Amino acid sequence: MKLYITVILLSICALSDAASARTAQPLFYIERALNANIVRYDAQVETNGTLSQREPVIAYWVLNAEDGRRESLNYVQKIKAYGIKVKPNAAQGEYLLTIVSFKERPIRVFMNNGVARAEMDINGSPAFLEKVFIQTTGAFSRPDFIEFYGKDAANGEETVERVNTD
Repeated sequence: MKLYITVILLSICALSDAASARTAQPLFYIERALNANIVRYDAQVETNGTLSQREPVIAYWVLNAEDGRRESLNYVQKIKAYGIKVKPNAAQGEYLLTIVSFKERPIRVFMNNGVARAEMDINGSPAFLEKVFIQTTGAFSRPDFIEFYGKDAANGEETVERVNTD
């Protein structure tokens, strides 16, 4: 029995070590007009420099309007607004990410020279997404508009696209 418990404890420690070996690299964030809190999206990178196959991208709140602590998205936020779906892309080691409230704007997540990238079309051209801004008048109201900010993937120039939601 003691040997069995020892094996289980060693297995748990090994899994904890493997999970902690993963590092998070910021991809982009969502900023809202309501307050300074943001939803941040990070890539989880393994020690070998590849995206985690189990959970390549995570999303969470950074409560800047309070004390800056990190907080998980709640169930409603995950299914209605800021939650994500991530599936492997056709290219090896790449993933296609969709935010539940922006399903029509897929984001390609991949590693580029050791840096995690989130790429989507902004103004009709591939760009590295840095920020999404949502202009809204209330926490549960429909946004007035959404702006996507990034850097053009071809020339590195800043690019912004405003999408009206009416």
